[in-house]
Amino acid sequence: MIFQAEQQNRKGGFWYDQFLTLSCDPDRGLLCPPYVKVKVTPSHGGQGYVCPIDLPAYQAAEKAVGIAFGKKPLAVRRGGSIPIISTFEQVLGIKTVLMGFGLEQNAIHSPNESQELDIFFKGIESVAEFYRLYK
Repeated sequence: MIFQAEQQNRKGGFWYDQFLTLSCDPDRGLLCPPYVKVKVTPSHGGQGYVCPIDLPAYQAAEKAVGIAFGKKPLAVRRGGSIPIISTFEQVLGIKTVLMGFGLEQNAIHSPNESQELDIFFKGIESVAEFYRLYK
């Protein structure tokens, strides 16, 4: 069941702290049958972060990606666990724009992770365009 909860977390259904609450609650039976004792010790994690799409930096990034790839990008709520990003907002009071250039087929963080060179170079162009547009 942990795997299912992690998959739901990746789809944006749970934040990290909600995942811990769900997976560590013995009354809900999410981890194991009642005759098995499990001790869960969280080791790391961070708060979720959503970049507002009306942020000027986001809009510059969106335009930059559109220029480099020749198509307007689709805004989707996806991400990974980069705990420092929400800390930037909490401590420094700044928003962060993350520009990802991977595709589903790249199998990010898997043993066969890959990246097509064409996408890699367009990603570089996107970042250069972002710096040109966002002043």
